[in-house]
Amino acid sequence: RIVAMAQSLGDRDLVATARFLLLGTMVEAGDLAGLDRELAENAPLVAQFTGLHDNRHSSWFRTLRALLDGDTAAAAALLDQALTRAQAENDPDALSVWGAQASLARWMSGDLAGIEPILRQATQLFPTDLIWTAALAWLWSKMGRHTAASGLLTQVTDLSQIPRDRNWLAAIAIIAEVAADLGDGPLME
Repeated sequence: RIVAMAQSLGDRDLVATARFLLLGTMVEAGDLAGLDRELAENAPLVAQFTGLHDNRHSSWFRTLRALLDGDTAAAAALLDQALTRAQAENDPDALSVWGAQASLARWMSGDLAGIEPILRQATQLFPTDLIWTAALAWLWSKMGRHTAASGLLTQVTDLSQIPRDRNWLAAIAIIAEVAADLGDGPLME
């Protein structure tokens, strides 16, 4: 309905935002066939509103689609293009989305060492976003650097204070996994 309303108004920016919500909903619902149709060059909205096929949202979702397919080479090829588009569109989440997707692509291809610089930079750029600290602790735990991972977890003093934002569930799950790896029963619980 949001897409139809935006489309009837003919507002390209509103359509782009509505389409972003539609793409996200399709991913969350597991509707990959619908996602593929919407990301196609001949999709009805893309045909009606120029620039939608190549905007940052399409780029990020094409990268995500490659990751869902396990095609890390395609995802890696799309990542820098997506970041460039997002920065050109002044997307405040550009580096955060790039970091998450780049980390996933490297993890899926077995390149744990290649993730560390991304996560270190993210913890510096986004110090209040616990997801990055949790992810870095996870990485260090997987690399056998348990003391370093444990040190990062000391920053997590009160789980109830973690903002219930888009990253909350992932941060809590990652913290629990690291706590389990480190044998920290109270934090794991």
